[in-house]
Amino acid sequence: MSGTILHQYSDIKIIVPVTNNASGELIDAGNFSNIKYFITDILGCVRIKLSLGDGITVEDGKIIINIDDGMLDSSFKGLFSHQCIVWNLGGDKLPPIFKGQIKIEQAVHTNCS
Repeated sequence: MSGTILHQYSDIKIIVPVTNNASGELIDAGNFSNIKYFITDILGCVRIKLSLGDGITVEDGKIIINIDDGMLDSSFKGLFSHQCIVWNLGGDKLPPIFKGQIKIEQAVHTNCS
């Protein structure tokens, strides 16, 4: 997920299969009690926060992150960071599923006034 390019004013779907680092086996994301996804600016301030049931779903055992086109407005341009964090069924927060740098590129927006 590092080095990902996103575009302003675009609906974005990120599909995240979860694997066990030791065995390489797929883990069913339905086994997580909570899932959160963040986009932060270079200072670490949270600019977008999604959670399970609010922008994040689980389909076929994978995490599906849906970023609505209205979220990435013109204030998003350049380098940002993103990460996905999960909690197990016992409520324990686990290390990030992924984290890394993303680039958000300018896109044509037709609703300018």
